[in-house]
Amino acid sequence: MFWFITIVLLILFTFLVTVRLSLPKRLPFDPAGKHCLVTGGSRGIGKAVGAELLCRGCRALSLVARDPIALELAKKELEEYLQPGQSVRTYPVDLADEPDKIEAVVREAERHAGAVDLLVNNAGTCVQGAFDELPNDAFERQLRTNFLSAVHVTRAVVGDMKRRRFGHISFVCSAAGQLAIWGYSAYSPSKFALRGFADALHMELLPWNVGVSILFPPNTATDGFREELRTMTPQIRAISGTAGLYQPRDVAERLVCSIRGGHFATTIGLEGWMLGVLSASTAPEPDSLRAFLQILLAGLFRGVFLLYGGHFNRLLQNEPKLIALQALSDLFAPIELNLLKNCVDKTFHDSACDSTQTQCIELSLQGSFPTPFKAQQRGSGTVADERKKPDNGSYGDFDD
Repeated sequence: MFWFITIVLLILFTFLVTVRLSLPKRLPFDPAGKHCLVTGGSRGIGKAVGAELLCRGCRALSLVARDPIALELAKKELEEYLQPGQSVRTYPVDLADEPDKIEAVVREAERHAGAVDLLVNNAGTCVQGAFDELPNDAFERQLRTNFLSAVHVTRAVVGDMKRRRFGHISFVCSAAGQLAIWGYSAYSPSKFALRGFADALHMELLPWNVGVSILFPPNTATDGFREELRTMTPQIRAISGTAGLYQPRDVAERLVCSIRGGHFATTIGLEGWMLGVLSASTAPEPDSLRAFLQILLAGLFRGVFLLYGGHFNRLLQNEPKLIALQALSDLFAPIELNLLKNCVDKTFHDSACDSTQTQCIELSLQGSFPTPFKAQQRGSGTVADERKKPDNGSYGDFDD
């Protein structure tokens, strides 16, 4: 028995060492002194990422989005955080447009600030609803905006990055790119495509010393999420009520931290972490600890998410509850949307989204409200260096 246990442990040790030696190298990227280009940068997560990059010392920030007015407003906000030697420029373009127009905008940004060192593909849109009720263009539009726009912008910068053997490309995906649920038959496929693109690109660019990363953010308290609430069906509302609500600044900080650490896939929250472990599958993983946890826990978390799936299915089959949920939604929608507006209108140091207001929004997703219905703001955790950063605008996945 002793020798049997010894041999098993030796085989296990050899396997783990071999796995460790097989992991791709990590490519940390420091944005300080670099030219960073952010798509979907006029609102929400994109604008928060821009603020975080400026606070991390990036030399030039280029914001790309469809709405020129929103871009100018974002630029004015971000200019408050400029230090000597830093600059912010905006470039309006519809990223669902022709690739030539997108490349022309990238070239213009490079003429002003030099080669792009960091690209953050954040632009996206979301149309939700039952598959047979969605218009045909909902599928094509989301593929163009959520997936093909990232392909076209990446093609515009990747050649120079390979020549210089330097750079980083980041993708803002979605938890819906890991787990597809009712109502996302048009949205989730576009995010799964983005995820597959990032996986393949990571392997392709690794020999050129160019890093690739992807972020899977959950629900985020922004104008875009507020717009989603307006059209959210009771089925989606019932399922979304099981998840939390996060702020753009928290998502942006995790994104930039992941880029600086050289990680590939980044999730947010406990459920996001479990989903990340389960959905890692054949995706690249440069971090040894993460790789070992994925090996150890993937089977367990498969069981956990089978339980989640069963819970979701029971919710969808409970028609009386869905009807009641829709009635509550209709009744409290004005209050709910106003609370969320208060959240997204606050600046980073004034974080209303860490208050009872957010709890009310989360409870409303579940179909209940606290009583008495009064939201008293309370202070939140501080940001790195307690810098003021803008937090209003649209969730990156609903920006352009």
